[in-house]
Amino acid sequence: MWNRQKRWELKRDVLFEATKKMAELNSTLLACSQALDDQQDTEIWKKAFAEKSHRYVNATQAYNETLWLVTLVCNIETVNAVHQFGHPVATIGIVMRHEPADFDKLSTQLAETHAAALAAIRKELGIDEAPPVSRQSGQVSHDVL
Repeated sequence: MWNRQKRWELKRDVLFEATKKMAELNSTLLACSQALDDQQDTEIWKKAFAEKSHRYVNATQAYNETLWLVTLVCNIETVNAVHQFGHPVATIGIVMRHEPADFDKLSTQLAETHAAALAAIRKELGIDEAPPVSRQSGQVSHDVL
C-alpha cells in the first residue's frame, strides 16, 4: 500500500510534467504563428513551417498523453483546468492558418486557460498562491516579485 508521501510525489511528478507539456505547446504554437506572420511562397519557408507544424503536433500528442496521467492522480478541479487549456490550443492550431483574425481572441483565451491551469496545479500541490499573470501577455507581473 502506497503511503501519502509516495502519492504526493507521483502527483508532483505528473503535474510538473503537465506544466512542461503546456509550456511546450505554447512555444510550438508561437513558433507556428511567427512563421505564418512571415509567410512566403518558397520551398524553404514551406519546409520550415512543416517542421514547426510537426513539432506542434508532437507537443499536442505529448500533452494529451500527460492529460491522462493528470486525470489519474489529480482532483476534478485540476483535471478540468488542465483539460480546458487544451481547447484553445486545438482551436488555434486549426484556425491559425485559415483565419488569422481569430488568433488574437483565441490567444487571449489561451492565456486565461493557461493561468487557470497553473493556479489549479499550484493549489493541487499546496504551493502558495501564484503571482498575477497578465491577460495580455501571459507573463508573470514583475512588480509583485
